[in-house]
Amino acid sequence: MKKSLFITPSEFDKNKLSSTLSGVSSFKEEIGQVKPIHIFDTFDWRLYNRSMTLYLAGNELYLHQFDGNKLVCSQASYQIPRFVKEMEEGSLKETLEPIVEMRALINLVGVKKFSNYFRILNSEQKTVAWIEYEDLRQSEEGGGSSLITCIRMQPVRGYNSMFSRLDAYFESNGFQRGTVFDLYTGTMRKSGIVPGDYSSKVRIKLNPELDSGSAVKKILFFLFDVMRKNESGIKDDIDSEFVHDYRVATRRTRSALTQLKGVLPQDKTDRFKADFADLGQLTNPLRDLDVFLLKEDTYRDMLPESLKDGIDPIFEHLRQERSQELEKVRLYLESPQYYRVKNDYGEFLREPTGFNSAAPNSTRQVIDLARERIYKRYRRILRDGRQAQKLVNEQDLHRLRIECKKLRYLIEFFSSLFPPEKIADLLKQMRKLQDNLGDFNDLSIQCEQLLDISAELEAGDERYTKSILAIGSLVGLLEREKGQVKDKFVDTFAGFSSKGNRELYKELFKHKNEEVSA
Repeated sequence: MKKSLFITPSEFDKNKLSSTLSGVSSFKEEIGQVKPIHIFDTFDWRLYNRSMTLYLAGNELYLHQFDGNKLVCSQASYQIPRFVKEMEEGSLKETLEPIVEMRALINLVGVKKFSNYFRILNSEQKTVAWIEYEDLRQSEEGGGSSLITCIRMQPVRGYNSMFSRLDAYFESNGFQRGTVFDLYTGTMRKSGIVPGDYSSKVRIKLNPELDSGSAVKKILFFLFDVMRKNESGIKDDIDSEFVHDYRVATRRTRSALTQLKGVLPQDKTDRFKADFADLGQLTNPLRDLDVFLLKEDTYRDMLPESLKDGIDPIFEHLRQERSQELEKVRLYLESPQYYRVKNDYGEFLREPTGFNSAAPNSTRQVIDLARERIYKRYRRILRDGRQAQKLVNEQDLHRLRIECKKLRYLIEFFSSLFPPEKIADLLKQMRKLQDNLGDFNDLSIQCEQLLDISAELEAGDERYTKSILAIGSLVGLLEREKGQVKDKFVDTFAGFSSKGNRELYKELFKHKNEEVSA
């Protein structure tokens, strides 16, 4: 059944609607309602980026798709669990899980919806349409100030003529047709929230003629901002991805300072590379434990029924370790030492760039720097990868994984300088190789961690007998999976080093005067 929604002018209110309806049709006002509404998303806007919103209105939870302005699904709920996996089974959970994954659902804004209902009557005093005047207000004592108002109209079956007449009336009198997206963005804007304002992905627009010093600082500023935005989420322990995004920004920063030599003063880059390396070391154990804990259900499913409960003491042990590591990270993030690092680094980034004898590449056009560094790293990966194909040993694969990360970071830093569709093709092929090498590395770490845990558990304690057996079973399964991933490397690298991929790298990054044997 067709419905209409109009966003009303800011000076329009319920009384003016009553006055307007009096001149158009007979009506009767019904008792109004007040309903609390809470809008949810993840910190990195996973629902908004899929053109969706999740909101709790009264005791009902709704997932709405902006595209097409349609309700995807809903279910009764008095509150939203922190994580989707804790939701009741059903279509809502099934839809949300692959989108939200391990991220926590955050209550972005809470409002009160004041609804006034009007029954539109015909000459026989029969109801032929319904109008709802909706006023979304800040959740404060007394209702708070109004954020956005709208009129919703719905016909009664068999009486479409009056609905069409009212619909045309509002449209011809300057009311703006709206959607749920308009209500969403209007509420967010008035609440001081900018949807989609955070992403850990590198989103930097560079001018090809920009000097390299200014360009690199622009990249470093972006990464520094990502780090700072994730600090409170780490300290509040909202979800594991705050640590992950923080570490990736730190790692990208170290990579930029290392790979883009000669652009910024060497003494400063050496100092901050060391500072960020210390940060990486500090957060390593916490991230490793997070990755392991996220695998709990996977590990349980891998085990035979008789050993499934054997992993309970293992994960209890890991959660205790994680609490200790989190506290170490919290203390450092609140320490005077960390404050000095951030303050000094911020001042360094704000220093003007320009001619500097200690930074010979500072004034070089960034497009030339990007091509040179990307192509140099790519050639190294081709060389090391071809060598790794011959033996496929663990050390070579580990080194190659690090080299691939460095290349990926360089391409991401400078992607705006090149055709987006071609960069997308390169990154797609690179992700296949990185996924293969990353899976191999993760499985290696998981096996080592399980064996370390087994050594820590008291073998003579009957409580741990089943746990040690479960660890042995898991290690055997993971080693087999690791072997399968290793076997796939040769074919995966062959795709990455294919002629078509090599030609695309040459087209985008190889200098015309450079002699290359790739």
